[in-house]
Amino acid sequence: MSERGISNGVQVALLLPLAFGIFLGVLQWALLLWAEAGLRGLAADLGWQAASHGAAGTEQVTVAGVSNLAVDVRRGPRLTVVTASGDAVRVLPFVDTRVVQSLEVPTERLS
Repeated sequence: MSERGISNGVQVALLLPLAFGIFLGVLQWALLLWAEAGLRGLAADLGWQAASHGAAGTEQVTVAGVSNLAVDVRRGPRLTVVTASGDAVRVLPFVDTRVVQSLEVPTERLS
């Protein structure tokens, strides 16, 4: 009987690192999307708050899944611009996990 192919142990040794790499890549992508969604929500909340109540400057807040968080609020005569940035959780080395979200909201004025 002729046996063809490679043994099961060799197959596992070759395919398991590939499977782990794919799994960790998908996990890193999901963590980046989670951080991006959190920053987008934060920018929206702070943008409407600043546009209607007149707050401006730098805010100290926290978002789950984001470290080194920085928020900048700039209120102008027509637009209020909120920029939120931070680092997502890093699973893979050598992957840039910096996430930046910016939002423009019309500034409300009393007539």
